[in-house]
Amino acid sequence: MGCFEYSPVEGAAANDLREAVVPDEVKAERRARFMELSAEISAARLAQKVGRSMQVLIDRMDGNTAVARSASDAPEIDGTVRMPMPRA
Repeated sequence: MGCFEYSPVEGAAANDLREAVVPDEVKAERRARFMELSAEISAARLAQKVGRSMQVLIDRMDGNTAVARSASDAPEIDGTVRMPMPRA
């Protein structure tokens, strides 16, 4: 999950909603609360995957460790699956 603090964007209809102006410190506090909760949810969901068998796509090798991702992982956004590979 992710979020961002609102800022005006050229051509956006929300720019005309003057009564909906939220102070920057309130936006920052709301974003921080959201990101903290989303990190907790993400950690709990990832912990459920530990020890499970699943199909993964290996993206690269880091020494003797395969760095991979599952079907539900987006590169550069989600966590990675790291698997030590036996030496040949």
